[in-house]
Amino acid sequence: MPATLANAIGIQVFTFVFKDIAVKLTEAENWRTETEFRDKLIIRLFVFNCVNAYGSLYFLVFVQEQGRKRVIQRRFKVGAL
Repeated sequence: MPATLANAIGIQVFTFVFKDIAVKLTEAENWRTETEFRDKLIIRLFVFNCVNAYGSLYFLVFVQEQGRKRVIQRRFKVGAL
């Protein structure tokens, strides 16, 4: 439960912080029109929000699973699983 709460809080904090950073970076690129500016900002926020929201799921499925396999291999001296 504490890990879930920490993950939820982390996602919210990173979303809040990156929203400001994304706006400043997009303004620094100096797009010609407001439409170009909004399009690039939307793409940037979408990509970040996907990584931010699904990054922990990626970690659980791929990274942590590999760690479990290594622990099992060490404990039982089993070959590749």
